[in-house]
Amino acid sequence: MIDSLEDAGIQEVLEKVPIFYSNDSVDEVLKQFKQRGFSFALVHLEKGWVCISSNNLAGVPLMRQLRDADLKPSPTISKNISLSSLLKKLQEAKRQTLIVMDEKKPLGIVRYEKVIEYLLEKTKKAYEYSQQVSAIFKGSPIPIIVVDKDTRVVEISRAVEQEIGIYPEKVIGKVVGEVLRCSHRLDDPRGCGFSPFCQKCELQKSILKTLKIGRPQFNKEVTIPIKIKTDTEVSERVFLINTTPIKKEEEGAVILTLQDITKRKKAEKEEKLLSKIYHLLARRKPGQNMIRLSFEALKEHIPLVLATLFTWESGDKLIKRKLLWKVKEFDVSPILGEIFGKKKVDYIPLEMPPAKELSKQKQVLLIPDLRSGPYNWCKIGAKYNLRSVIFYPLIYREDFKVFLMLASSKVRAFTKEHLKLLDKVEPVFAATIESGYLWDKLKNLNANLEKRIKQRTFELQILYELSKKIGYTLSYNELFQLILRYLHRIVDYDVAASFLNIGKEYEFFIKKVRPLTSKVKLEIKKGIINAFCQLSDVPVEEERLNIKTFKAKNYNPRAPSIKNLASSFTVPLIVNKKTIGMIFVGKEEKSFFSEEQIRILYTLANQASISIQRLQSLLAKEQTRVETAIESMREGVILLDKTRHITAINPRARELLPFLTSTDKDVYREFGGVKIEDIIRLTKAGRHQEIVIQGPPKRIVEVTASFFGKDEGVVVVVDDVTEEREAQRRIEQQERLATIGQLAGGIAHDFNNLLTSIIGFAQLGLMKLGTAHPLRKDLEIIISQGQRASELIRQILDFSRRSITEKKPLNLSSFLKETMKLLRRTLPENILIHWEIQPGDYTVLADPTHIQQLIMNLATNARDAMPNGGTLTFHLKKVLLSKEDVQSYIGLS
Repeated sequence: MIDSLEDAGIQEVLEKVPIFYSNDSVDEVLKQFKQRGFSFALVHLEKGWVCISSNNLAGVPLMRQLRDADLKPSPTISKNISLSSLLKKLQEAKRQTLIVMDEKKPLGIVRYEKVIEYLLEKTKKAYEYSQQVSAIFKGSPIPIIVVDKDTRVVEISRAVEQEIGIYPEKVIGKVVGEVLRCSHRLDDPRGCGFSPFCQKCELQKSILKTLKIGRPQFNKEVTIPIKIKTDTEVSERVFLINTTPIKKEEEGAVILTLQDITKRKKAEKEEKLLSKIYHLLARRKPGQNMIRLSFEALKEHIPLVLATLFTWESGDKLIKRKLLWKVKEFDVSPILGEIFGKKKVDYIPLEMPPAKELSKQKQVLLIPDLRSGPYNWCKIGAKYNLRSVIFYPLIYREDFKVFLMLASSKVRAFTKEHLKLLDKVEPVFAATIESGYLWDKLKNLNANLEKRIKQRTFELQILYELSKKIGYTLSYNELFQLILRYLHRIVDYDVAASFLNIGKEYEFFIKKVRPLTSKVKLEIKKGIINAFCQLSDVPVEEERLNIKTFKAKNYNPRAPSIKNLASSFTVPLIVNKKTIGMIFVGKEEKSFFSEEQIRILYTLANQASISIQRLQSLLAKEQTRVETAIESMREGVILLDKTRHITAINPRARELLPFLTSTDKDVYREFGGVKIEDIIRLTKAGRHQEIVIQGPPKRIVEVTASFFGKDEGVVVVVDDVTEEREAQRRIEQQERLATIGQLAGGIAHDFNNLLTSIIGFAQLGLMKLGTAHPLRKDLEIIISQGQRASELIRQILDFSRRSITEKKPLNLSSFLKETMKLLRRTLPENILIHWEIQPGDYTVLADPTHIQQLIMNLATNARDAMPNGGTLTFHLKKVLLSKEDVQSYIGLS
């Protein structure tokens, strides 16, 4: 506790209070208030000493320290101050409490109530000394009125003249309510005391009670409605009164002291409002609209009928409008209907005033009377009982701006006090609005992510089905029809084409959804051939080209012809490091194909290249089979005459024949239960009849048959493909796994980018919040869960990189040059491609597809980093790594 005071001048009014420090918690201080029962305490802060009560800490989070409680230093006085100076200091400071200091050491506090009590006590004792009492009475800075038993004014102090603006010669003998200009004095011609409200007047009750009981009454709050006869509005003023009974000319009288605490009560009311709003918004959960309740509370202080939020992001041509709150009886739809022609408006043009002005400069725009407002919509609003509007900036950044529009049905409804109140609630409103904005953005990201995952899953399913289908194709015609058909299920093209160069044979297919003009067809032909020649350095004999055009399943012959392709994309077909063909897609719409669709096209091209390689292998094998049949007859060969009798058979066929037919005669009209005519038809169609011999051991044979000679003889070739099918099954499984791995890696890469945005936005929000902000924990959870999701994505990427690969000797120098040709067609024209290759041998053991994908990923990332164009340089050189360097790179050996 504080030591005793040596100065006897203000010893009677000095109060001893406990001392706290800036690092004490709000919770501990409130507990001390409650347990020890004191009313006031001192707090030592860096900026000075503060006198507090428990009310000062209302609404402050309990875990905060006193330094974070937004406490303002209290006025201080010297211990040697006189009583008169003390009273003046109290009046000038307009504070209930002052801190008494002995140099830098606090000795205690003096309170206005204590001073008044002390003054009244001294005044009573000195009543007999009329001259002294009169001097104190008239010179007191505190408004004092002496009233008689009829509550009429006997005498007033000079402070009454200064504080309330009344003069002795005009008020002596009048009822105190008349003197204070109570509005109820006008209710009855007889004046104060005759209105029904006068019977409940707390001022009169307090005076009469003091006279009756003969004891003083202290610190009673009285609200008096003040109205001057010339005024049209009533203003309420709150007084803190003290009444002390005295004797005057043998009759009872009362000394009435008045302190105008209207501003203080108004400030307390505002503090309660702010505390309520903070409490409401602090309890707000993501997606929960607590702002509506906040405006319900704000309406008690500001005459509001409507609150609307306007949001604008950089690059937007429209401003988003959102109605936050309105009074029930007010209907905004007629105003919107007359201004915009519709009753519900979510967006307004940026050009509409005052949107453009507000988006360029941070300012508070006040329109005190819409009837004379500067904009066309002002008169429409006034027509529907809107009188004044204010636009208040909540968030103002280059990329994001938020304005709050408040409207009232009263003219000049928004005062300076209202603006100060808005300044106080602005930080919490802004934080809440931005939190909601980030929450909505997060929901949109999640929705887009879900949509992308569904799309990628669908694409994966399509590619898986295609990989199964093309695994059994035996002709280029069928292969490319399948590819273009499945491609249309993923990419909504108007026309697609494929070109293949196998030796001296050309295959050129065009698939159309709508009729094509000859001009577009010629452009497609030239574009594909030019791209092929540029990548392969192999000339194309155009006179030998035979373009096969077929229609899509949804072909519409009545649709308008395709006259121009504003969007197109071409990818190469590469087999054994050589470009052997191209796949092309086109669309009339501009900038139609997305990066995801282009990535799918590359994946499809890889699938086609693998299938072409398989077909080439099968055709080469077929040629070898024919030659071997002529020389060594390794496969089973059976020659049948017109009557289907065997005319010739080799040992291999004789070995397999008992398993293929059960006939006892020499006539063979079926093999494996399939008629020979059906096998011939299959052979003509480019296929074979597969027969499974159950064994043991189990065998799979392929049977083909065709006519020869003029007498319709038949040659039947039986091939045991058991081992080939097993190997083919493994290859197809590897192909599917490789495709799945590539797509899983692509999905994981995109998902990781989205998680980076989510974590980044959450971290930005976290940086803007205080250490004890209630939303901080939620944002930390978002960051933690996002990082866990990122770890899962890393595992998916690791899995995709472990997909089955085929490593071959690869010359990086020539491969890089060939890939650069492809990049020139895929990157924008404003990006220049340059490469630097140091002399030397750069042959490595690697998967060409993976190396190409790596270079494409680097180029794509570089393109995204240079939206305005630039130069992309690739360097190829040898680097010697030490053992320590190798240990720094996981997986490098």
